[in-house]
Amino acid sequence: KGQCSSCSQVLTYAGGNCGAIALSSRGWGWAVRGSLSDARVAATSICAQYGSGCEIKSAGCASGN
Repeated sequence: KGQCSSCSQVLTYAGGNCGAIALSSRGWGWAVRGSLSDARVAATSICAQYGSGCEIKSAGCASGN
C-alpha cells in the first residue's frame, strides 16, 4: 500500500484460495479470496484507495492441500 520505489512483496495462498496483486503509479493492493475473480476485484479496490489506474499485475490460485 502507498508508495515505495524499492519494495518487494511476496503473496502466498494455499488450500484452494486465490490471490491477486494490483499496481498503479501511486500505490498497490493485494488480496486473497475464495475465487480468482473475487481476489482480482478486491486487490483492485484496495489499490484504488491510493489513486486511479490500478491494473492486475499477477493473479493465480492454489490447487489445494
